[in-house]
Amino acid sequence: MTPIGNKKMRCVYSISVSGKKIIYIGLTGYFERRMRDHLKDSPEILKLIKEYGRNLIITKQLTKYILAEEAIKIEGKLIN
Repeated sequence: MTPIGNKKMRCVYSISVSGKKIIYIGLTGYFERRMRDHLKDSPEILKLIKEYGRNLIITKQLTKYILAEEAIKIEGKLIN
């Protein structure tokens, strides 16, 4: 079973387009569900899928589930 976070534990993730300088950084308490939601309901991600194709969209969990405060710091550094 894959461990999932909660309000205290989060992981940092990215969604990118292969071969392009396009990347989205986020954090979540449940990586698999968040990716499923992004790929199904997120207008920004659906636009990328339409433009580049689903096979070029790369989702990646960048950290383990860590304390939310630390995840927020890492997310901020990666965004900058």
